[in-house]
Amino acid sequence: MGSVLKICDVGRWAPEKSRSSALLCGLLVVMLVPSVLFGCASVGRKTGAGQPPWEAVSVREKPQQGWWAVRFKLHWPDGTEPLWYMDSLLAHRVVSPVLQLHKNHLVLWRFHRRASRDQAGHQFSFLFYSSPVAARKIYADIKSDKTLQKLKRAGAVTGDSYDDIERFSKPRTEDTSDRHWSTNLQKSWPYFIMGVSQTWLSLIELAAADATNDCYPSSIGELQALYIKINDSINRLWRKEGGHAFLHHLNAVFGYAPVEVYEKRQMSF
Repeated sequence: MGSVLKICDVGRWAPEKSRSSALLCGLLVVMLVPSVLFGCASVGRKTGAGQPPWEAVSVREKPQQGWWAVRFKLHWPDGTEPLWYMDSLLAHRVVSPVLQLHKNHLVLWRFHRRASRDQAGHQFSFLFYSSPVAARKIYADIKSDKTLQKLKRAGAVTGDSYDDIERFSKPRTEDTSDRHWSTNLQKSWPYFIMGVSQTWLSLIELAAADATNDCYPSSIGELQALYIKINDSINRLWRKEGGHAFLHHLNAVFGYAPVEVYEKRQMSF
């Protein structure tokens, strides 16, 4: 049976070394949303009960939209830990410029991080909700990115894949949420995780500016060394400040109501 605890009481918890994809992916899930209205449509219109107004307007006025994904498979040598700093590098140097260029055409977006000794391996994904026209432009910009091309030639990125634009398989905003969740949570969660992803990307950008004064190295080796430092910096911030800045304040948004957890120990959610 699970215990009922308050997250505001566990600020002392620190992440444990990752051991499975379920724990690894949890790094992003517990951060607080700073900007859930990023790139959303006008809210000055009456909508159905319980339906986010920005979602209702977007779906009604632009029905031909859906979720698309770009996935990067990363080099992961046997007997080693995943090279998590590569996620930060890809998010900052490859995806962020595309986000800035196309943000007005994205209703929702987020990152997904995972690593497991299976066919997918270590994979970093950029998911976004847009029209097929916007998706096609985003795909083209990512494929032509010079940093991505260098990483592929160096073998650091072993493959990149793109959802088929001709197949409209995920038209609903809840279509990338966990099917085990309640319906209302599935519909609301994409706005939460977009803010989480924006927070994480902002931390990377700020750490990069601190480390380089906006003057980035050009060689792949120097670039990787830089993002090892950036990743370590963010991990230290998460370990030291995440309990209060994210967990406590997330609990506060929900009125300090108890939450069920199933293991009372140091953990990565």
